[in-house]
Amino acid sequence: MIPAMLVMVAGPVGRLRGLPEAEVQGNLEAMRRAALEVWRRGHVPVVGVHEAYPLIEHLAEGESALDMVDGISNGLAERCDAIVLLGSSAGSEEEARRVAAHGGQVFHAASELPLAAGGSPAGSRPG
Repeated sequence: MIPAMLVMVAGPVGRLRGLPEAEVQGNLEAMRRAALEVWRRGHVPVVGVHEAYPLIEHLAEGESALDMVDGISNGLAERCDAIVLLGSSAGSEEEARRVAAHGGQVFHAASELPLAAGGSPAGSRPG
């Protein structure tokens, strides 16, 4: 077992690139399921698009939603210990590159993550 890691979950989404909404929702659901498995393995999951999407509606005229999503996701990737890459897109590949650039590990399924010492973070909370 290893210490708990901050693990990004990434993959293609497609909302800002015009994919059909059903496909976008399927992609987001896959990331949520993987994030839950990351947590169950004792790590702390982070999904960059989940941090960025709530802010899109507050952008000013002319500000780029894609630039904001990429900026937030890439900034998070630079701070993560590992990434679970669920598929290929320009954004997710860049996030994986940034995680690997500082020595982070790249996994292709949450089940590949080693178990963290102490179990899930929820199990270690007092009270």
